[in-house]
Amino acid sequence: MQKLVFNDGKNIEIQSTQSSDGKLYIRMLMTNSEELKTLFMDEFAVRKMTVYENDTKIECYENYNKLSYIKEEIGSIWEVEMIQEGKDDATLIAELTKELDNANSQITALQLALVELYESKTM
Repeated sequence: MQKLVFNDGKNIEIQSTQSSDGKLYIRMLMTNSEELKTLFMDEFAVRKMTVYENDTKIECYENYNKLSYIKEEIGSIWEVEMIQEGKDDATLIAELTKELDNANSQITALQLALVELYESKTM
């Protein structure tokens, strides 16, 4: 199991986290909606949330400060969705770098396709 440590030092055991497009999804077992509301509506606590596994830092999430929903799934699995407002500079740079890498990969693939097309026409 992983542990999510909040900015104020509180922590909760979780199954997983996933972030995408400014949204953070946190899945956990055996809790209730009132406890989750208390934890995730505390603006100071959610300013920075760090995931640990076996006392090793796995991931750090910053500025996911708006609780979007809490839902219970089959088997007492809870999911919380947090929305990121005001991304920090490091996050913005990382996202833009990833987008640039993806764009470069697409350009390279197009260049290779053009080379193959050109070579097939000249033979």
